[in-house]
Amino acid sequence: MVEEDSIPLPISSDPNEVNSLGSVVIGQDRFQSMVGFGVAGAWVGGHLYSSIDSQHQQEVLDMLFTNAGLGLSIVRTKVEPNVAIQGYNSGQEWLMKQAQQRGVTQFYSTPWTPPSQWEDGANRLLPQYYDEYATFLADYVSMYQGRGIPIKWLSVQNEPDLDCEYESCIWTEEELSCFVPLLRDMLNSRGLSHVELLAPEGMGWSQTDLYLDELDSTGYDELIDVIATHGYWGDTNQAQQDIYRTHVKEHAAPHDLQIWMTEWADLDTTWTGQNLSDPAVFGIDDGLKWAGRIANDLVRANTSAWLYWWMYNPNPFPNKPNEGLIVRTPSNDFLYPKRFYTMAQFSRFVRPGAQRIGVTGIPSGLNMVGFRSHDGQSITLVVVNSGSSAVPVSLDLTQYNAGSSAQVYRTSATENVAALTAQNLQSGMLSTSISAKSVTTFLIPAVEAPPSAPSGMVASAPSQSQINLSWSDGSNNETGFRIERSPNGTSSWQEIASVGANVISYQNTGLACDTRYYYRVRAYRSQDGQFSAYSQVANALTLAQPVKVNEISIGNTNWIEVKNACTSAVNLTGWRVMVYKNNQLMVNYAFPSGFTLQPGGYVVLAEGISGTGSLSVQPVLYLGTEINWTSTGGAVALTSATGNGADFVCWGSCTLPPPAGTNWLGDNPGTPSEAESLARKWTTDSDKGSDWNHQAPSPAADNTITEFKVFLPMVQR
Repeated sequence: MVEEDSIPLPISSDPNEVNSLGSVVIGQDRFQSMVGFGVAGAWVGGHLYSSIDSQHQQEVLDMLFTNAGLGLSIVRTKVEPNVAIQGYNSGQEWLMKQAQQRGVTQFYSTPWTPPSQWEDGANRLLPQYYDEYATFLADYVSMYQGRGIPIKWLSVQNEPDLDCEYESCIWTEEELSCFVPLLRDMLNSRGLSHVELLAPEGMGWSQTDLYLDELDSTGYDELIDVIATHGYWGDTNQAQQDIYRTHVKEHAAPHDLQIWMTEWADLDTTWTGQNLSDPAVFGIDDGLKWAGRIANDLVRANTSAWLYWWMYNPNPFPNKPNEGLIVRTPSNDFLYPKRFYTMAQFSRFVRPGAQRIGVTGIPSGLNMVGFRSHDGQSITLVVVNSGSSAVPVSLDLTQYNAGSSAQVYRTSATENVAALTAQNLQSGMLSTSISAKSVTTFLIPAVEAPPSAPSGMVASAPSQSQINLSWSDGSNNETGFRIERSPNGTSSWQEIASVGANVISYQNTGLACDTRYYYRVRAYRSQDGQFSAYSQVANALTLAQPVKVNEISIGNTNWIEVKNACTSAVNLTGWRVMVYKNNQLMVNYAFPSGFTLQPGGYVVLAEGISGTGSLSVQPVLYLGTEINWTSTGGAVALTSATGNGADFVCWGSCTLPPPAGTNWLGDNPGTPSEAESLARKWTTDSDKGSDWNHQAPSPAADNTITEFKVFLPMVQR
């Protein structure tokens, strides 16, 4: 591994805006959720187990995995090349169980090399052993699962782009892409589908991006769960690194993959073990460098987990102490450099499940990263000031219901996660100063303000049984929207549906025809049970049911046939049929109370009274009087229970206007002969005579002309 020269601490930018003036706004925009912070136990776990006395073992473990120190939540272990012999005798199992005793539940394992008998002698796995190697890795996970240690994540390979003198294995982009589906299938077949795959763990962002290009091109990117990278190569050019970070985020987006930084350390600094105040090892500048790197990866790359390399360097002296978070002395004592404590400013307070939130207006010279706790009850803000001067800031938390004071912890040249005096907020604002060369963490009780109310509520009825709703989303922190309906717009509101976040429409179906409904909507957030105010009320009237005049007979017995072309029954209580002869109203007939016309059903309304006509069809309703249409013309109007026009037809010389709610554009059909009836075509509804044909009468049956079975009327409102 090669560590490039470090560069000055870069300034966080998009999506965190940087300004030199004004308040720092702690916003509600949400980004990645945190899995946690961690460290690797590869090789060093065995050293801690076999070469360090019990007292120092407990000290190191407590400082790593409890809030006495870092409070790490992830342990990365090494898949030994001979899992049957060395898998749990190299200190790995002991380390994981020690971490479990301290509350750690998240373990992931990385292979450095396959068993040597499957390699080609040049650090490459022979393709004919891909299946055997996939079985080998599944065996490793199963073994630890059987011993009470669930391996939640499994890497495909550590640094597949690195060929070195210690354990390693080279994989080309194509080879890694070929192996991923084999490993996924093997885990699934062994009942290990819950184990998530990490890949590719390249040496740097650019190398990781190359492997992802190949995974994307084959479609196997959907088989991994976490994009993992190391930080070693390419850090001298921050702008170039940001390009690759952006590429990696673009790879992650289609399948909602997490991004992890799984290894980074200083591999260049050497130490004899004599100078216990060596600034390159113990100084605040080294601590600030690592705090800046963590902050940049969290903000610029949306990393959900960040892991340092070793717990400590187990190698003989002189060694490279900065490979570990902790420094081991030649006498096997342990020292805790500033990088340990600056990382603790993140790891101890940003717990698994916390979600990063937007921070804008950051003064030049500072790095800031904000998080909302998993329970939604507090905000954690980590501020890195690598400059030589203090920076005054005004923290604006007015988008939250913030508490009255903030707990503050700081690491500087003279402090190690020191608890400072609580700082007071005034009306959601906190005025403070960020000390020079420090990392400061603010813990602020803050419940997110309720979501903003939706606006622009609109209701429209496209049919007889559906109303479409739409609104504008006024918030960025809702879980979803809840929709309520009322029969009158003022009372009897009932919740009828809920939709997810960012959804701005809903279709309310199964409604009654020709009925007005009232609606309102509000946003809600499930984490804390908060609701927005309601939108304004919107209403719409469902269309009248497609009940139409189907056929009119002007023969010996005059009759009118009405058809229900809808797919649901229609109660015709209150509906009326008006019959005209020579422009004069002859009959104003009201359907009997409770009379219902079934889907596709017919009813014939005959002139005269029961027993006087010659019709034998059923059902027949009698108009109670004779019509005696003549060849000069006539008309029939049909109105719904609300008085709205449902249908109108006139023929011959009739010049009557249609009832409100319907049209008639003229072009009357001619009067049929006594042997014919006037029959609706049903293929159009243009309100013209061309909608009608002459045919042999067919009461209570389909017209000779092919009918549409579902008809959407042209009804005006």
